Amino acid sequence: MIKRDRFRAFLFLFAVFSVYIFIFSESGLLARLRLGADYKQLEERIERLDAENRRISTDIGKYSEGLFSHSDIIGAGYVSSGGRVIHFSGSQSLTLPEKSVINMFELELNHLRIIWILFSIVITMYYFTRKQDGAGIND
Repeated sequence: MIKRDRFRAFLFLFAVFSVYIFIFSESGLLARLRLGADYKQLEERIERLDAENRRISTDIGKYSEGLFSHSDIIGAGYVSSGGRVIHFSGSQSLTLPEKSVINMFELELNHLRIIWILFSIVITMYYFTRKQDGAGIND
């Protein structure tokens, strides 16, 4: 009877440990899903940068030929004759807040690991105390 209980305890601990290894570890399922999402984001960013690079290359080609669009001329600050310049006071202090990129999945993955470890400890303690209570009742 005791050998069977030891074997069950071993299987239980093995199951808890294997779930942690295959799901929550650094090379587990959740980490691989996160890496897949990061890979897709990087591909999208590369595509956007390539499109921007092509646009800038065509603009440089036009500028080297001497072809400037009206919006570029105005954006450069050129004021045509008879034009008016309007200055708004306090416009220099206007700054846009920088967007901080926080990878929430990374934080959640660490939290999930901690929760799984705590859950495993509680379940293991319950399993062994139940076995000890059951052994005390049978004696």
